[in-house]
Amino acid sequence: EPLAPYKRLLKRIIYKLDANSNKGLYDITSYGKVSTNVYNNIYGSLSKDESKAVSKLIGKMPLNKKMDEDQTIRAAELYMKSNIQVTKNPGDGLSDLAVINSSKVASEYGMVRLFANVFKELGIKHQIVLTCSRNDADFEREFESYHCINDYLIYFTDSKKYTMPSSYPY
Repeated sequence: EPLAPYKRLLKRIIYKLDANSNKGLYDITSYGKVSTNVYNNIYGSLSKDESKAVSKLIGKMPLNKKMDEDQTIRAAELYMKSNIQVTKNPGDGLSDLAVINSSKVASEYGMVRLFANVFKELGIKHQIVLTCSRNDADFEREFESYHCINDYLIYFTDSKKYTMPSSYPY
């Protein structure tokens, strides 16, 4: 079938390391640990240069106080996606917000950091979501395996909408 999601339908064996009884380690692979690490890495203490870069970037955005939250999100998203190129290569400094602001190039992870910290600075409630492409695999809720958490989304809790920082509207 030409339109079937080929990769998702392939047979596969998925496993996870759950415990190492010899070392007394349990629940080694868990979404809880991943979410803690992701939160700390994205929102963790920003350097002064990174904080300035976020403020400077927001200052360049075509935002005004008359915009509602949805309009602000759309304007900020369009500005960042129009002015910053995303590269698949996670090269040196491409997740540093100051470097991203000056070079206008970001890794996929850097773009997520930028979006999240811009929306945090703007006071827009949001959550970071880890998922996978529906064409590649089904998301496993019960079986906590890292194979299905390779794409980042930002979910806006008030408007119940989401965006994918590393994709561009064409």
